[in-house]
Amino acid sequence: MRKQVTCAETFSVHGTMVLPQDANQYGMMYGGQLLKDVDNAASMSGIQFCRCPGVTGAVDNLNFLRGFPVGNHAITESYVSGCGTRSMEIFIKIIGENPETGERYLGAMGFVTFVATPKDTEDFELPEIVPETEEEKLVCAGYAERQADRQALRKRNQALSAQLTTDYRHLTF
Repeated sequence: MRKQVTCAETFSVHGTMVLPQDANQYGMMYGGQLLKDVDNAASMSGIQFCRCPGVTGAVDNLNFLRGFPVGNHAITESYVSGCGTRSMEIFIKIIGENPETGERYLGAMGFVTFVATPKDTEDFELPEIVPETEEEKLVCAGYAERQADRQALRKRNQALSAQLTTDYRHLTF
C-alpha cells in the first residue's frame, strides 16, 4: 500500500521583512526576490514530501495580487497539493503583514512543480498526499485539472522551443 502524507507534514513557512534593498523604485518588494522565497519554500515542502533530493521543474503559476511595501512582512507558506510518479505540485501563498497595524492580506499565490531525483529509482514511489483542512481540500481538489493544463502547455512549449534559435547574431546590442 502506498504511504500517505498529510499536507500539514509538507507545510513550510518562511517570513521576511521587506528591506529597502529588496524593493524597486516604488518601494515594493521585487518580484524576483519574491520568486526566490517561493522557490525556497517549494523545495522545502517537496523534500519533506518525497524525502529525497529534487529540483524545481517549473513555476507553473504565480499571481501577484497586492504589493509588499518596505517595512512589511512577507510570509511564504507552502505545502504539497498533488503528485504524479516523480513530480509534485506545491501550493504557495504569500501573506503580507503590516507590523504596525497587524493588517494581513493575501499578496500572491501560485503553484510550483518540484521533481524528485532519488538516488535509487528502482523502488521509488511518491506517497499519496492527504488534505485535512478545508483550504487544503479546496486546493487539492483542483490538482487533476491543473495537471492536465500543465501537460498541454508543456507540449505546446516543446513544439515552440524546437523552432527557436540560439543564434544571437541578429540582435543589436
